[in-house]
Amino acid sequence: MRSPLLSWGNQGRRHRDQVPEVRLYRKNIQETEKKLDFTPQPAFECLKLRAIRSPNICRSRIPAGIEADLAALGKGLEAYEARCPEKISGAGLLCFGVGLRMKIKTVYKILPAVVIFTNRVPEGSAGVANAMIVRIRPEYVNDEGLLQHELTHVKQSYRLLILFHSILYLLDDPYRLHAEVEAYRKQLEYSKNKVADIDRFAGFIAEKYDLDISRDAAAMLLRA
Repeated sequence: MRSPLLSWGNQGRRHRDQVPEVRLYRKNIQETEKKLDFTPQPAFECLKLRAIRSPNICRSRIPAGIEADLAALGKGLEAYEARCPEKISGAGLLCFGVGLRMKIKTVYKILPAVVIFTNRVPEGSAGVANAMIVRIRPEYVNDEGLLQHELTHVKQSYRLLILFHSILYLLDDPYRLHAEVEAYRKQLEYSKNKVADIDRFAGFIAEKYDLDISRDAAAMLLRA
């Protein structure tokens, strides 16, 4: 005898499949896949999840944002990549279907660092590290230099058991200078124009971290 629960679940799926919005978005997704001519990536699967399985479908409503998402995706692969950077950022990136993107990295080979791509970053900054949590703006998802800069701060946190690093970074200017010089030196390893970036990073050190140091002195430390 078939389980009543299983029968109910099958009926629910059949009912969902008959909702016009579901059929419409399935058709749109299939057409977009054919137009872009690529195998669906994790972000695209997230879009399917939002469009087809959203609880809003139960109320026969189109989930907010789906139409705009599909319209953007329909403009071409470039729009897809810009909107869903996990397609081009390699393995290890998770998409939650609501714009939150995250990946797990390790420092010192075994210690975890959680990297979150979000706009919840201090104004004027591209990224920030707090203990083992790194936040980077989505437009910098493929900036390996910036990622390594922030992971250097994670290493510094682990080296001083997190709490001591936070206290010293906040209260001790020489330590804060040392921490930023170390991080920017690491970032320079991935620079395509080291001369220009040394000048740019020296400006950041002199102006953004409340340090009593000139731009020229900061540049000398970066070159050392």
